[in-house]
Amino acid sequence: FFFAILLPVQSMNPFFVRMLQRAILTVGTVVGKSIWDAYKIHSRNLNNAGAAGGAGGAMWAGTPTPMSQPEACRILGINVVPEGKPLSKEDIKQADENFLRLMKLNAPKEDAYGGSEYLQSKLFHAHQYIRRDKDSR
Repeated sequence: FFFAILLPVQSMNPFFVRMLQRAILTVGTVVGKSIWDAYKIHSRNLNNAGAAGGAGGAMWAGTPTPMSQPEACRILGINVVPEGKPLSKEDIKQADENFLRLMKLNAPKEDAYGGSEYLQSKLFHAHQYIRRDKDSR
């Protein structure tokens, strides 16, 4: 395959062939260096995330930081209940209503672009946390 490419090159102007060789070499060097730099940065971040733990580790290691009960309550707009205390049935019902309302408000419109996936994810995880808390009682 490569020989088929080189045959027409032999009949070209030597100046043009030299320019083509330099362009290919330059592009290859730049792309290779960029990939190598990205690899080094990624490796450094993985090593730092493992040593530091916490949110940095969660971002690179793929393990999300668990949501707390007060955070889930704030996201869904219900009374904030301290961690470990059960939610009342009214709060759970209000959380379900707020979840549906907020998801509909953030849903993609037919004539516009979609809503925020980040907000939808936060709402979904907060609702799952509240529902899991309710089902565990």
